[in-house]
Amino acid sequence: MYGKLSSSLYLRLVEIAPHSARAYQVLGDAAASDGRWNDAIAAYRKAVQVDPSIPDLHFHLAMLLAQYSSEPDAWKEALEELSKDLTIAPRNPAAEYEIALIWQKHDQPDEAISVLRQALIFDPSFVEGRMALARILSEQNRKQEALEVLEPARKTAPDNPSVHYMLARLYMQLSQTSAAKIEQEAFERLQRKEKSGQ
Repeated sequence: MYGKLSSSLYLRLVEIAPHSARAYQVLGDAAASDGRWNDAIAAYRKAVQVDPSIPDLHFHLAMLLAQYSSEPDAWKEALEELSKDLTIAPRNPAAEYEIALIWQKHDQPDEAISVLRQALIFDPSFVEGRMALARILSEQNRKQEALEVLEPARKTAPDNPSVHYMLARLYMQLSQTSAAKIEQEAFERLQRKEKSGQ
């Protein structure tokens, strides 16, 4: 019922204000849900052109560009759109996180590290950001620094098996075997719990 209601509201919006940013957003979302990525990107480009001040429009366009565009420089446009999103909502760790992933994907680990550190200043409990930063630091052979970044996630996300798994690996790489064993056991316990559906 709610799906039909929201669909009819979207259609009504497109009828009433067909050239509004929100109408283009609706068209973009519809195209994306059908896997028509180029149409979705085109609609979101129109949306940000019509009203560049609406929160999240730039973010969604950036995600479409980064994940589905076949244009060779789409990642650069995605970075620009994420930067625009941050001018509207400066304390958006999700946008910072996505910027970091793009930089990492394009072999710019120092840029990614800087952006993730900024995201963690805005939201120290941002577990995905901590994990990504720890992973990049570890890949840069900065294991101790990676461990220091990741350890607070044990408290903010005690039931996240990935946190314990990463901690176990880092402790092992730093020859801290007893700490590694504790984290490995926590990881295995959480995995069993997930599999049993509890």
